[in-house]
Amino acid sequence: MKFKRILSVIISLSVAVSALTFNTSAHTGDYFSGTYLSTSPCNQSSLGFVVYSSAQTTLLNYNDVYSKAFAWDGITDNVNIRIAMYSSGMPTSTFYGVIGKDLGTETLGRITAYSSSGATVSIDSYWHSVSITMNTSDVFNNSSYPTQSAAKTFMHEVGHALKLAHPEQDSSLTGHTYEDGRPLAIMNQGFVEETYVPTTIATHDRQNLIAKWGE
Repeated sequence: MKFKRILSVIISLSVAVSALTFNTSAHTGDYFSGTYLSTSPCNQSSLGFVVYSSAQTTLLNYNDVYSKAFAWDGITDNVNIRIAMYSSGMPTSTFYGVIGKDLGTETLGRITAYSSSGATVSIDSYWHSVSITMNTSDVFNNSSYPTQSAAKTFMHEVGHALKLAHPEQDSSLTGHTYEDGRPLAIMNQGFVEETYVPTTIATHDRQNLIAKWGE
């Protein structure tokens, strides 16, 4: 992990104390149980997405939104992100799908997890694959910062695909920033103008990702 490699230049005692703080300050309720099945087309170690045409709009474009999936890359050696835009003839067997749909005014995006037979399964189970649905209505224009909120939503859904849950509203953890009683985290729900919704991956997200998948 890059963070740990940087710390390795510090004396060993400081490394041990820093690593302990970094790894233990996480809520077990902030991530789902289960992993990807061994037969999965891809998993957290090589997570890739095909963004189908239904999910591509003027607002939901690669440069501003879908490329932000890479923000999860390199936080831990066990999580690596790759992403591909859909084009005719491109292989899709080792990628998960991103589709677009009008989800109304209450839902910004969602993930659906599947078994190897294609049946939907619980978020706390073992997954064969997942899909991400982005809301293609004008819901993001309800935000003062629609592009940033759309990008935050996609990063949030990729976080779910990495089995991260919505954070517990508990201010007892050390080393975190709290706003309005909630940890500052991309895994919070809402638009970026909410004080507890950042525009990129926060410490709380990083610690929960490491708690789930290791360093």
